[in-house]
Amino acid sequence: MKRRKNRKIVLIAVLCVLLAAGGWFGFESGRAKTEPEKIAEITTDRAAAGGNLRLGAAVDSHRLASNIAERVESDETVELGVSQLESNYGLSSNECVSFSVYLTKKDSSAFEIAVFEFSTPEQKQKIQQAIQRRKVQKLANLKELNQAEYSLVQQAAISEQGSFLLFAVCKTPQKAQDIFREVLKGS
Repeated sequence: MKRRKNRKIVLIAVLCVLLAAGGWFGFESGRAKTEPEKIAEITTDRAAAGGNLRLGAAVDSHRLASNIAERVESDETVELGVSQLESNYGLSSNECVSFSVYLTKKDSSAFEIAVFEFSTPEQKQKIQQAIQRRKVQKLANLKELNQAEYSLVQQAAISEQGSFLLFAVCKTPQKAQDIFREVLKGS
């Protein structure tokens, strides 16, 4: 618990330094936005109207997964780190552009929201295979342990939109999929 608190304090301090440095050096002031930045901002603004993404924020796997995890019914969640990506999905961080995976703290819960961003067909294929392996692994782990959670994994949503893949195991997988598609629509 103390370690987590220290980590939060360090992250807040780093964020404050970065924000101060941006203001000090005048980053973003007076600079015209590129066309992709304008499109990302418009897309995010549309998504924010129906969800919790902040206005003007670029859509990435972390923002997308955290938005979905917040809006579907779940217990307290934790986000997997890079080291846990390999043990849970068999992927290294260089096999995708970005990723974000949220799980509940309860071992008996199947809840999982994972969003992966890819840039090549090869990355997409590796991620799809990793998602299938993860689903099979979760099914095997829960088959005898918890039948209700096992059925959630069976009904998991796997979806693709643009350069993103979603794996959603929750009570409302269709809602997770709808949020995923709505946020990324038009981007």
